[in-house]
Amino acid sequence: MTRPSASAGYSTWTGVLNAADFGLAQTRRRAFLIASRTRPALPPEPTHADGGTAADLFGDGLPTWRTMGDVLGCPPGEVITRGNHTTGGSRFPTTGPSWGLRREIAKRAGLTQKAAKEQSRVSFGKVAEYQKRGAVHFHAVIRFDGPDGPDDPPPAWATLVLLTDAIHAAAARVEVDVPAARYQPDPKKPAITQPARTLRWGTQLDVRPIRDFGDGEDITERAVASYVAKYATKAAETTGTVDRRIGSKDALALLGVPDHPARLIAACLDLHALYPDRKLRDWAHMLGFRGHFSTKSRRYSTTLGELRQTRADYRAAQQRAALGLPDPDDEEATALTLAHWTYASHGHTPGESWLAANIRRDIQHNRESAREELAGGAVDESDQ
Repeated sequence: MTRPSASAGYSTWTGVLNAADFGLAQTRRRAFLIASRTRPALPPEPTHADGGTAADLFGDGLPTWRTMGDVLGCPPGEVITRGNHTTGGSRFPTTGPSWGLRREIAKRAGLTQKAAKEQSRVSFGKVAEYQKRGAVHFHAVIRFDGPDGPDDPPPAWATLVLLTDAIHAAAARVEVDVPAARYQPDPKKPAITQPARTLRWGTQLDVRPIRDFGDGEDITERAVASYVAKYATKAAETTGTVDRRIGSKDALALLGVPDHPARLIAACLDLHALYPDRKLRDWAHMLGFRGHFSTKSRRYSTTLGELRQTRADYRAAQQRAALGLPDPDDEEATALTLAHWTYASHGHTPGESWLAANIRRDIQHNRESAREELAGGAVDESDQ
């Protein structure tokens, strides 16, 4: 591309720039092409540097890269919202007071909820993704099934447009009320307070139809699972936090937790006394989120029990192969050994009875001899 541009009178520059070098709290590297016909094409001068640079004779130094903590800070509302995800929509329920998705579907289909349930089934799978800035994003795959499950086609009225509209309407109805809180452990010091809040889904609700993946690949179960797994693997460790509980703020420096997650963890520890039912102290290392990373409706796909059994069978097969043992399901390779017990006898054999009688007679004789010796000795002492 640079050669045609040069032949047309353009000065060009190509290279890779990092967004963090220009004040953004993101380490994103992107390729750029800069072209100009009026002046030499040059890349922009960085405004920040990794670790910063010191001032010298040629100018001032560059500040260090900006962190998410510098940009976002740590408002208490962020921690309180994350601590209430399990109360709001993190489990992505399709029934109940927090989500009325089935109600919205039935309303748009012109049916009662009972009739809609008899004709279709709403299945979903949801994963929680930790972003580097500490926010938790929820990715859900929602599917219309027939009344008998995934192998049963949905009714004609169960369209993509209806489902999308119902999701937006149901999300707008979600509300979680967090009452005002007050904590004053020391009467001589001001009380710690937080105002009442009502938590709702924001404007970043993005509903997209899953058609294909851009390369003509069919939408198979494996393809959808790979799509979801991409987000499920982004755990809290991506933010810089640790994988175990933190009991105090002093541990943050010892564990080397970065500034932004350290502020979020400290906020969890500070707010625990105000919201003890949210258990923010116990889940501070997860930045206050204590929900499951993955949930699904019962008939969306396989169950965790089946996955555990498959894993156990695979490991057992590996162990048998390493030890050279046969497969227990292979009837031809399995050796069947039959054994049984039969009654022999009870008590002593004749020889054992003779030995026992002699031993008994010798013990009795020794005891009588001992008694006679003791009796004789006593008489001699009395005669003297």
